[in-house]
Amino acid sequence: MTAGYARAARYDLIRPDAEELLVAVHGLTGSRGQVLTYTEGITRVGVLAPDLRGHGETAFAGEPDDFTPEQLAEDVEDLCDRLGLAGRAVHVLGVSLGAVVAAELAVRSHLEVRSAVFVRPAHTAEPSPAHLTGNLVVADLLEADAQTASARLLDTTEYRRIANRSPSTAANLREKAEGRRMPEQVWLLRRGTSWTAIDRLASLPRTVDALVVAAEGDPLHPVGVADAWSAAVPRSGYATVPGRDAGRDVHVRAVREQVRVFLEDRDRS
Repeated sequence: MTAGYARAARYDLIRPDAEELLVAVHGLTGSRGQVLTYTEGITRVGVLAPDLRGHGETAFAGEPDDFTPEQLAEDVEDLCDRLGLAGRAVHVLGVSLGAVVAAELAVRSHLEVRSAVFVRPAHTAEPSPAHLTGNLVVADLLEADAQTASARLLDTTEYRRIANRSPSTAANLREKAEGRRMPEQVWLLRRGTSWTAIDRLASLPRTVDALVVAAEGDPLHPVGVADAWSAAVPRSGYATVPGRDAGRDVHVRAVREQVRVFLEDRDRS
């Protein structure tokens, strides 16, 4: 385990004096701005949205082997401690890879996690599932020649397959291939794709209510994976929202509404 993340992390902390806290965790190669769009306008809780190590404005501390769900969850816990946020009721929200980190936070006992929202989960019981092959293709191209990776990606079979199904997902792959933050980008793509999740979900405390949010037509985050997450989580609701190909604003508003209603339901219960 490595120290130092909490001191160097970049984050947004909104309504820090709120009695309850929503910890929002972005996806692989994303940043805190991604999850802040899903929490905009939700005022009943404070929001902590950090850039994970090697993402956004936060440096990659440690070694590639440190990029694990356990270490990233510990990073977030350390940040909460440093900010004086530990001890209050916590809700977690995770997108894609962030959903795995959110689940790990809920399983661990350091934060008092009351509920969890898992948006567009991608990880299964097997490392590097077929639907995440695009990440590995990008990693190989970046390692071979970061300057030409984005252009060469367009000629790959995997990119063409994804582009035929989902223009927004294809655009996301092109962004990953732009060669920023090398060599960390290669480590992140390979190691983040190799994570597993389903077995860990069964360990979620039965006191934690959960919501799994699937997105239609997303080949990197298949609805079938969301189905498997919902089946594995002891106490979970399930929602399907329009995918990003329906329009970014349409997708974001739909997820935001699901999060808002879910948190309000926790109040009423």
